[in-house]
Amino acid sequence: MNRFAKRIRSVAPRRRASRGFSLVTAVFLLVVLAGLGAAMVNIAGSSQSAVALDVQGARAYQAARAGIEWGLYQQLQLESCAGTTSFSLPSGTTLSPFTVTVVCVSTPTTLAPLTQSLTGTVTSGSSSVTTTASTSSLAVGMSVVALGVFAPGTVIAAIPDATHVQLSVPALAAGSGITIKFRSALDRWMLQSTACNQPTAAGACPNSQPANSRDYVQRVMQVEF
Repeated sequence: MNRFAKRIRSVAPRRRASRGFSLVTAVFLLVVLAGLGAAMVNIAGSSQSAVALDVQGARAYQAARAGIEWGLYQQLQLESCAGTTSFSLPSGTTLSPFTVTVVCVSTPTTLAPLTQSLTGTVTSGSSSVTTTASTSSLAVGMSVVALGVFAPGTVIAAIPDATHVQLSVPALAAGSGITIKFRSALDRWMLQSTACNQPTAAGACPNSQPANSRDYVQRVMQVEF
């Protein structure tokens, strides 16, 4: 009996030491797992923010493209190239949070005059103009500047001979002695469209000091024609 009791007394301390080591290991594992969990939550949050910014960036690009299309219509169809115009996109759309600023700059060429004029007779419904002067100063591609009997965007399609000009669309009205002004086909125009989700106090883009710089998104598009 004494020998058996001594064996129990010698084993008991080792079991208590083993239980202490297990507790330290468990605490260590809990700390490691908690750190990994926090890291995963942080990574997931950063990824979600990056995806949201990517979506906003794609929308800003489409907003800037809409500004370019607006500027092209203003110049090519209405012959109105305003210096700088800012506007908000329609509400209720995915692009409604964005403001667009469109800048239009004209660069007349020095190789030819800005405009040429020609007096002639126009027949309603016909695209042909019979002129009273030589058409040698004109060139295919020139656009009509002075609108009236012709729709916006009309250009010279062909010059059959020295006294006739063929335009791209039929005339809206008839008349004789009508002076038509043409813009040189060598003129150049530059359009720049800037879209942003935090415009300035004046309602324009870009904004160099946005209220929330982390969420500020801006895209710029430029076209020359």
